[in-house]
Amino acid sequence: MLWGCSPLLEAGDTTFEEQSPQHVEAGTPEASVAPMGPAGLGIPVRLEKPDAPPDPSFGTALAITSNTLVVAAPFENVTTERGIAKRAGALYVFDLEDMSRERRLVLPNADDNDGAVPTELLPSDVLTPATKWPTMRLAMSDQLLVVGVAADDSASSDPYDNSAPESGAVWIYDRNDYDHPQYLKAPDPKVDALFGGGLALSEPWLAIGAPGESGGAVYMYRRDPLDGQFKAWGSEPVKAPNPTGGDLFGLGVAVDGERLVVGAVAEDSDGTGFDADPSRDVSLASGAAYFYRLDGEQWKFEKYVKPLVNTSVTGPATFFGFDVAIAGDTVAIGAPGARVCGLSDKPGANRGAVFLVDTVQWTEECVAPDTAADTVAFGWAVHSMGDRIFVSAPFDSSKGAGAPSDENGSVSGAIYVLQGSARAFVKLPVPIANSTFGLAVAVAGGRVAATALEPSRVAGFETFPDGGIEIAGAVYVYPPLD
Repeated sequence: MLWGCSPLLEAGDTTFEEQSPQHVEAGTPEASVAPMGPAGLGIPVRLEKPDAPPDPSFGTALAITSNTLVVAAPFENVTTERGIAKRAGALYVFDLEDMSRERRLVLPNADDNDGAVPTELLPSDVLTPATKWPTMRLAMSDQLLVVGVAADDSASSDPYDNSAPESGAVWIYDRNDYDHPQYLKAPDPKVDALFGGGLALSEPWLAIGAPGESGGAVYMYRRDPLDGQFKAWGSEPVKAPNPTGGDLFGLGVAVDGERLVVGAVAEDSDGTGFDADPSRDVSLASGAAYFYRLDGEQWKFEKYVKPLVNTSVTGPATFFGFDVAIAGDTVAIGAPGARVCGLSDKPGANRGAVFLVDTVQWTEECVAPDTAADTVAFGWAVHSMGDRIFVSAPFDSSKGAGAPSDENGSVSGAIYVLQGSARAFVKLPVPIANSTFGLAVAVAGGRVAATALEPSRVAGFETFPDGGIEIAGAVYVYPPLD
């Protein structure tokens, strides 16, 4: 079912505010999770890294299954056999049964700045500050953990050959054997290609975006049932039919069965709807989405999709395709810079939107957040689980879940849950200014986790020596959903 263009949380909709979360320092096993309430996601458990100074990058990428959570800390300094690697990044694996930390992973070829994509390679806009960009991408299944490292510098299958800066790489871990990961590079690694900057896993398929490559590209891999390794599928990567340098084709990627959807957030054409004219590049970073179907041995182009409403209304830097998710016959496309869903909306307010595409009837509808704020980045993260669609708005400034239009909770963030005709609005119990709750979201296996940036609660690290507040990434993990 698709949702209309009217604001969320109209009369009859469900709103709720979470009760106080339990705080658990990562690595302590004593947490328990309360049952889910009748209207909401339940009482979350809060995780923060306890064994190092507070890290604001902790949680900028997440992956989850029914029993495991993986949290990336891409700016963490790590110790390797070659010395200290600064901003190389680390991964934390948690057991969701008791919230204990199972392990800390450092990538085998961890090197300086592997966790930090240069800002000049990213769209220049308030929606994409470098400190909040998910420079590591994560995807996970019950058996596999996939890690995209867009800033990897190797030029070949030799992970220590650092002659192709920001060419990117992907590591694939068997969750029963973390000691022997598979290492993937593009067949012809290119400088600034950012291979691994987009990632989607739906076994047997793995889709890897290289949004920095000329025109952008998505490399498709299929898992070999005999040896469990992923092998390149096809002689050429998936490309846009109208490839243009700088479109960031491959930043948003989703794959499910025989359908592949790719976002190109910086595509500039001013068309609307389906199969518009892509040649008029006059609407800077309005964005586009491309639909593909598996036909025999090839992923064949199916549809070129632009925002439903005219881009003269949505305006430049809509970032349509920033994140994409497949929910059965519906595809949700995030546009965190979109100004409106229709002409009656507040002019000039880039609140963000999510466009829902029915791939049976090929119709498109627009969902807007219920807020009067000018910038909430609604559509930053888009995920699906069954018939639920989860949409984050990390710059939301509402005061609480019961008052989504009250703008006194400055940039505290929120998550919307869409399910059929019902809509819910999730805030933390005490919204904290600039915490950007929903900066990263993971949804799978009946579990939901989301990241916020907020004052550290780790003993001894609550403040700087001069009394200033230490900011840390915190991950909120919700009880299993029905």
